[in-house]
Amino acid sequence: MAMKFDPSAYDKSKSPTTDPPHSAHCKVGIAREDITPPVGVYNRNWGAAKSDVATGVEQPLYVTAMVTKPLNSSHTPSTLLFITVDLGWLSHPESCLLMERVAKDSGIHVDNIAIQLSHTHAGPSMTRPFIDPSCPGGDLALTWWESLLDKACLVAQKALEQVEDCWITSSVGSCNLAQKRDLFDEGLGKYVTAYNPKTEGEADTTLVALRITRDNDHTLLGTVVNYGCHPTSLGHENSLLSPDWPGASRNVMESILGGTCVFVLGACGETMPKQGHQGDPDVTKRDGERVGYCAVASILSLPEPETSLVYSGPIVSGAVIGAWNPKPFDSVAKENALTYRSCALHIKVGLRSSVPTVADASARLDASVAAYEKLQKVKTSDTTQLNTAYALVEQARRNMRRAEDWSSATNGEDAMVSVRIWQVGTIVFV
Repeated sequence: MAMKFDPSAYDKSKSPTTDPPHSAHCKVGIAREDITPPVGVYNRNWGAAKSDVATGVEQPLYVTAMVTKPLNSSHTPSTLLFITVDLGWLSHPESCLLMERVAKDSGIHVDNIAIQLSHTHAGPSMTRPFIDPSCPGGDLALTWWESLLDKACLVAQKALEQVEDCWITSSVGSCNLAQKRDLFDEGLGKYVTAYNPKTEGEADTTLVALRITRDNDHTLLGTVVNYGCHPTSLGHENSLLSPDWPGASRNVMESILGGTCVFVLGACGETMPKQGHQGDPDVTKRDGERVGYCAVASILSLPEPETSLVYSGPIVSGAVIGAWNPKPFDSVAKENALTYRSCALHIKVGLRSSVPTVADASARLDASVAAYEKLQKVKTSDTTQLNTAYALVEQARRNMRRAEDWSSATNGEDAMVSVRIWQVGTIVFV
């Protein structure tokens, strides 16, 4: 039956009107530096790794900075700085040192700086070299660390020098690379960190992509991709330096859209790629391209910068149809896009009861080393047993570092967690 439509009875006030994308009108600068360590650097990120040092490079590692400034110089804060580093993890003293160096060199208050590690498990491993510089490749790791401090300051300075008036436009898409990684192994009687087929599709698929275009001609300055999935396509059988799948995602974004892609790891929690922990670099390339193409699709769904989609109302055709048409931002949308503010929350949180004391961690490390050395003396042909024993040494070594870290950071008190909340236009960064 054809739908009847009486134009005289149409109440436009009850119809949807406009759908402006979350946007910001501000100054933006982006800079990047190659921080790939030399082959031979310590990179035992996995206890079960077959090698202590990197044997080659799958893709370069980078440090990238993105600066935003308000168009109106009277705004406070005057500058927000975000830095992302292709590195897995740092202990508390090194994290503080990196932040302090960048803040001092840039002149930006620490509350207006956020530094995020991409969490690759295929970069230099910095847990051991700081406490055992004589470990294989430890000298290269410590030299690399000093160069990273310098280059983090350098990209911040370059980004500050290169700011341009821009529009940032936000899009929301999805990608199903992330899968839950709690698998109960009946044979073992325990949970293992692996893809669980019974929970496929339950992980968060949200992907956020930002397009950053120059104010004068709308050409692309860069993009930002935010997605949550552990960068563990590569695992213990890999000995190549790699940003893991985020590197391939950036490559896709830059090859198709242009500009510089800033990768921001989302809430990856208990998620990982379905075919994770591999030694084949083609796996991480494939996984990264999946995220990259999803991000490209999300960006391509956006209207032109400073443009809303506006509902045109019903039209009688074969059916009663409607259309959303692009229209330049009205004065309200333009004013909202100029919003610029930030806050930093410093929250005390209690430590888990499972966090070891330094004494307990030290005793565990001594026992693990003794057990491994005993197996070495026996000269067992069971390499699995020997490898497992060494993996337990590595576990204990990291446990020791964690205990020392928490002890120095908390002095027996609650831990302090800092959260930055930045609103740039109608886009919120946490």
